[in-house]
Amino acid sequence: MTGRLTTAEGEGLERLRRVKHGILFLRLGIELGPLAFVAALLLVAAALRKIPVAWPRWAKTVPAYGIGTMATFWFLQRALSLV
Repeated sequence: MTGRLTTAEGEGLERLRRVKHGILFLRLGIELGPLAFVAALLLVAAALRKIPVAWPRWAKTVPAYGIGTMATFWFLQRALSLV
């Protein structure tokens, strides 16, 4: 009787180890994926900086206005949903 209980415990512990490894690798994948994406974006940005481009003056202000417009839209959308 004791042998069967020990075997059952051993199988349970082995299953628990597999679950722990699965969770560990899932978390690593979740954390490393965005880091790899950001690293790739930084490499592309560094490569693009080496290419000389003469941007017009207005091209520097357009992204700021776009971000401000979207932020205002989202703020108003959420604020009006509370009313």
